[in-house]
Amino acid sequence: GHADDVTCVEFDSQSFTLASGSKDKTIRVWQTDTGKLRTTLTGHSAAITSLDISANLIVSGSEDNTIKIWDIESSENTHTLVGHASPVTYLKLTSTKIYSESADARFVWDTQTGQRLESDDWETHQQDAKERFICMPVGRGALLSDPLFDPGPHEKAFRLAMSRSKPEWHRAQAAESQKSKDWFATVFHSGWWLKHEPNSSQAYDQLRHSMGQLESELPLSIRAIAEKTAQRSAPEDGEVRPIKTVQGWGGSWSPKSDYLLLTAGNALSLPRTLKIYRIADDNVQTVAVDGRDACWSPIHGGPIAMVTDSNIWIQDRNGQNRRYIGKGHYPSWSATGKTLFFNHLKTGDVKFLDMTSPDAEPKKLTPIGSHLYAAVSPDTRKVAYQRGERLIVRDIHSKRVLREHPIKGWSGLLPGWSPDSKYVGFGDYGDGDVGLWMMNVDTGKARQVLPMKLTLPRWSPNGEYFSCDHRLNGEIQVFRVADLKLP
Repeated sequence: GHADDVTCVEFDSQSFTLASGSKDKTIRVWQTDTGKLRTTLTGHSAAITSLDISANLIVSGSEDNTIKIWDIESSENTHTLVGHASPVTYLKLTSTKIYSESADARFVWDTQTGQRLESDDWETHQQDAKERFICMPVGRGALLSDPLFDPGPHEKAFRLAMSRSKPEWHRAQAAESQKSKDWFATVFHSGWWLKHEPNSSQAYDQLRHSMGQLESELPLSIRAIAEKTAQRSAPEDGEVRPIKTVQGWGGSWSPKSDYLLLTAGNALSLPRTLKIYRIADDNVQTVAVDGRDACWSPIHGGPIAMVTDSNIWIQDRNGQNRRYIGKGHYPSWSATGKTLFFNHLKTGDVKFLDMTSPDAEPKKLTPIGSHLYAAVSPDTRKVAYQRGERLIVRDIHSKRVLREHPIKGWSGLLPGWSPDSKYVGFGDYGDGDVGLWMMNVDTGKARQVLPMKLTLPRWSPNGEYFSCDHRLNGEIQVFRVADLKLP
């Protein structure tokens, strides 16, 4: 892909998009579902030194001392940020702010306008960022690295290492890392050693061995982190506990509330295999490969909607009668199952499709801006989505804002509606430890109903059960709605 060394890589686990920066002055954007190149971003006059990605936006820093904000869908450079006097070595993108660092200064910028802000929350931001997943280049590919990786001076050292061109340095570092059984570092240095000496059988053997060790230990590492997190935020006596825990993510209920449709593994697993889990006896059936964010029609025997490579598809539960709907994300159904809704990122709209007409085409329902995960209520009257640092509930027909709730500091929002359209649940899809929240749309009251890092709320059609993702653990937790203290 790149014409020169890769200097930085970032991965967005929600949109399954990977961005790589290079000494060739370009950023390449890849769709990890398929491994296909989506676009190449050009505009910097020197090597790329830092990146971050969230939803449809990428920010890039360069040795030309500038920061650029990019719209992935249009490949447009929307803003160029000027102020640093040396290469930009660190970037963090949120829905409202961009944090940047170089040898000379640290700045905070407004994501929407590109204006520099007078902010004193850099230290708070840096502490909050310490548990994010990162990717780093390995040979011609990329490796997901330690979730507890420190993005401060340690990250700078890794980026400096990435720019080194001498294979003997990587060979020595790989040997030292192998002695200490630091398999992350061994894979990293062996990969770069092999890149510079592609005919070295020693480099190849060491990379293959260390990859095997890493593969065997990585699940244990993530499990240990998850257990530590669970211990830190486990519910105390008297608080609500799940009645069932299922391995997977992105749960959706069957029409009779007896099955969960889910994606196996965790949000970073490949391939993304859809499975049907029977609540009563834990029986599991594979539905399809290469699907996520699946949603089951509420009609008995109705189809399943899913996302594959940013495209909406529907099929029956046995994987048959597959039909392409169009570009989009986050599908959902009306209570009758006669209408399919999904978000269209490029136009910033929620679209709908009349399922009663085989020749119908998707049409615009309501605008939502750049947010990927808007949810239409089952009665089709309301839509819930994120706007800046607020949850917005809006009447679809009048476009009047009915309710708002602050979500300051959240990295994103995944909302879901109760079957009667009275409650909207929401959680942070990033690394925010904010718990799962519910809002009573009639009264406007909202409260946290579950602790820990939970998101993607889904009610069973009979209204008795409630599921949500604990994505760090790679599991779906199921609760009785009667046990929750709703607002």
